[in-house]
Amino acid sequence: MVDTVKIERVIDAPIERVFDAFVTPEDLVRWHNAGEGWQTPYAEVDARVGGKIKIGYANPEGKVEFDFTAIFTEFDRPKRIAYRLAMEEVIADDDRLVTVDFTEVESGTKVVLELEIELINDIELQRHGWTAHIDHLQLLLETKEG
Repeated sequence: MVDTVKIERVIDAPIERVFDAFVTPEDLVRWHNAGEGWQTPYAEVDARVGGKIKIGYANPEGKVEFDFTAIFTEFDRPKRIAYRLAMEEVIADDDRLVTVDFTEVESGTKVVLELEIELINDIELQRHGWTAHIDHLQLLLETKEG
């Protein structure tokens, strides 16, 4: 059995808006990073089953270090997306599953992100990084800019 990290959050925004932030390049460059000075200079999304996600990760100096790449395995707007990571240049034979479920709740949208962990980095480091992603998403969507 593969270990996973699960992050749950309620975001004060409509379900369609939260879902779209996961698949819209203009949104992804604003929130999809783990912080500590990292930047997201570009994002490309083919939003359909079999479509590819490609997001650039740049270090604090602005140099692109690697691409976050994945292939959608599920696409059910606005309820669920799933994708398999395909970051072989970072992790050999990467094929980890990431699922994101969206549920309308009284105070906005509940997001449940679950991902299979990789074995190179400590699980707590991975939990911290992915939690930072969701922190940035929430900040974006709960401010005037979102």
